Amino acid sequence: MDEQARLFGTILAWAANNQHLSADCVEDNPDVLERVRSRSMDSGMFFADIAYALCDGKICDHDFTDAAQEFMSHYIDKNLKQFADDFYGVRGQELPADDSWDAYDRLAAVFDQRFSDWQAHS
Repeated sequence: MDEQARLFGTILAWAANNQHLSADCVEDNPDVLERVRSRSMDSGMFFADIAYALCDGKICDHDFTDAAQEFMSHYIDKNLKQFADDFYGVRGQELPADDSWDAYDRLAAVFDQRFSDWQAHS
């Protein structure tokens, strides 16, 4: 699995678990979303199943709620170094990276904090 799948699969899994995906994305992918929420697939597989199917391997704005789109723009587009530092600080830079749900939980806590900080300053 490539690094883009790892990076964006994790953020998509976080969005899925925090009701930050658009209604269309949720409606179009109930089986995949249930597998993520039940932790029967890893976050990279989530990226492959949803992002490749929906938008040719790219995360699209229409996959997220309005608030999540704004946060993603701030966190990923404008602060990519912070996002990468957060990701690799938790998951490690060695390949294969830690794709466990334990690693996801640690990273999700970072995303939660970044989202809360962004909301407080928006």
